[in-house]
Amino acid sequence: MPAFAGEGKGEMFEKKLEKMTEKLSLTADQQTQIRSILESKKKEMEDMRRRTDEQIHAVLTEEQKKKYEDMKKEWKEKKAEWKEKQKEGKK
Repeated sequence: MPAFAGEGKGEMFEKKLEKMTEKLSLTADQQTQIRSILESKKKEMEDMRRRTDEQIHAVLTEEQKKKYEDMKKEWKEKKAEWKEKQKEGKK
């Protein structure tokens, strides 16, 4: 699992595209092109996170790797909590 991975990345990009469409009055063709750009960047970011995680694992001891995985779980939980608070604030 990549470091700092979060759920709903595709959803995040769709919301970004929706906002851009609204604010910039994007045409359907522009939306398609921008969606492609965002999806490509999403893949690049996921690959970068995975490679970073692999490099970090390469320098850690087995005990440290376990603690690191626990840390990543905590980060993911905190991120989910933050996202939930953001959703509640927008209601």
